Amino acid sequence: MRWGLALFRYGVVTIGLLLAYGLYYYQHDSAEDFVARKGTLVQCDIEQQGADSLGLHTRVTLRSSSGLKVVGGLITPAGIIVHRRYPAIVILGGKTNGNHGLEYAFGISNLVSMALDYRYEARESYSTRTLVADIWENRDAALDLFPSAQLAVDYLCSRPDVDTTKIILLGYNFGAPFVPGIVATDHRFSFAAMVYGCGDFRTLFKYNVARYEGPIVGDVAGAFAEVLLWPGEPMRYADRITPTPLLMINGEKDEFVPRANTEEFYAAAPEPKRIIWLNSGHVRPENFALTENIVAKLGEELHAKGLLPAGTQPYFVR
Repeated sequence: MRWGLALFRYGVVTIGLLLAYGLYYYQHDSAEDFVARKGTLVQCDIEQQGADSLGLHTRVTLRSSSGLKVVGGLITPAGIIVHRRYPAIVILGGKTNGNHGLEYAFGISNLVSMALDYRYEARESYSTRTLVADIWENRDAALDLFPSAQLAVDYLCSRPDVDTTKIILLGYNFGAPFVPGIVATDHRFSFAAMVYGCGDFRTLFKYNVARYEGPIVGDVAGAFAEVLLWPGEPMRYADRITPTPLLMINGEKDEFVPRANTEEFYAAAPEPKRIIWLNSGHVRPENFALTENIVAKLGEELHAKGLLPAGTQPYFVR
């Protein structure tokens, strides 16, 4: 009888602690954690990688006082004019693309462009053990995108060739849902764009997993994704983007991003905002025509906002 009572008390205490932690987890302002993780920029290593029609290519490694390491590709205009400051853009692309997003995702002359690596590298094959272990590594890598983008802005603001009043954040595909949390915690961005992004990780993962594994597995995957990625959930930051102007570009036939998720986020975001619907499926690197269209729409919006130099035309880099 004593053991049964002790076990009951232990169970009550355990459940109480779990509920208390869950309440803290869901109510805690994760923005504070992102700022702490960013720390301060203490070291910058630059490796020259050549030049092309866009400008000079370098690989940049940033190190923070918090231990955070950020690696990315950087393009600066060729033949930089002394004392001239250029607009800058921070790019968050697909998780397998990283800084290679500079090669095909965006091409505008007279612009300092920096695309960040996603530090998790997929394995060639997975066992049950490595799959479970990598879930946590993948989660940490995803959440580190928030302080990484902020540290990248610290670096760009330290460059004498960057106009700090014209810093743009572009997230496309996998990088798009992280834009709201970054902008909400760092108001140095003059403009933000989400290309084929949305809100609500739970229903997003549920939708995609259920298509292949059925509704029950989809429900489990969605709930799991919500818990793991809650600190970065786009809907948590939708109403905190202001005053940064927001542009959303999405596909009417997107097979991975439900229209309802996109519309839910857009409705929650404050003005100034604009959404452009394209007659397309999901954005893919090999779909050159769609990427050209996206770049053109983005360029038009940046010109309208006065964020690109007069006469500058966006173009697609294959």
